[in-house]
Amino acid sequence: MAVTRAKLTCPAYDIACELTSRQLPTIKQVMKHYCFVKVKSPDFCRYQNVIADFFMENQVSLDSVVVIGADGTNVNTGVNNGAIWLLKLHIKHPVQWLVCMFHFNELPLRHLVLHLDGTTSGPNACSGKIGKALEKCHELSVVKFEPRGNNLPSVDHVITDIDISKNQQHLYNTSKAIEVGDVTETLANKQPGPLIHSRWLTTSNRILRLYVSSTSPSVELLLLSDYILRVYAPVWFCIKLHPQCYMAARHLWHLIQLTCFLSDSDRLVVDKCIQRNAFFGHPENILLSMLVDQRKEIRELPARRIKLARQSTSDA
Repeated sequence: MAVTRAKLTCPAYDIACELTSRQLPTIKQVMKHYCFVKVKSPDFCRYQNVIADFFMENQVSLDSVVVIGADGTNVNTGVNNGAIWLLKLHIKHPVQWLVCMFHFNELPLRHLVLHLDGTTSGPNACSGKIGKALEKCHELSVVKFEPRGNNLPSVDHVITDIDISKNQQHLYNTSKAIEVGDVTETLANKQPGPLIHSRWLTTSNRILRLYVSSTSPSVELLLLSDYILRVYAPVWFCIKLHPQCYMAARHLWHLIQLTCFLSDSDRLVVDKCIQRNAFFGHPENILLSMLVDQRKEIRELPARRIKLARQSTSDA
């Protein structure tokens, strides 16, 4: 008797080496389109096979997949050996890439920090002057500091209605406080979050906390603070407010626009990172964004292109 296999159209996955067998999700959770796949470190060389085997063992067919979601690490998005590309070869038809926009937003900040302050010296330690000061920045007293502007979207009226963590709330509140030049005692006493290089949101909180505690901030600290206030935090909350995949190309364009204030040398660092990770600048994602444009003539253009492409495929 043939076994009926469940079908997915948009699986998204994450790799969790540290999960135990008891923590792995059930097939019901997989059918909600997201799963964790347990991988031993040596298995990263056959990453895509582990993912494909996971679905096969759980009798989930990949034949109907049209979109694959994952974060933007190189093991997923590599041009030759990335898991998404190899999975596409495995299922033998084109798929659309749905790469995490929050991860994309973190990468330019990470590279700018490394450019200005030096390399890291461990999973939660830094070798540069700013990085070392971040470890105990929350213990410093707030001083009189120069207010600095930001490009945050107007989210005051909806900030409580969206799914937002304490660390995200802390970033928003600190950015607004720096804008007016007044950090309350309550905000100053809040924990900015752990210093972990895999969580640049909390690193941003610590950089801003260090700024409001510095009587004579360095040029590098000022630049990093400005980048967080004018680029990183605004793009983060724009993504949070509009997480739909058809908005991703707009978020990419927004980030590019906001980085224009950087000097040529600093912008070169950021631009190289954007160019390597601008998956939502791919033609299919731009067309997807155009399909929901407010202007009718803009919506009609991608619709015609898609119909023409489908007709060409049908004729072939």
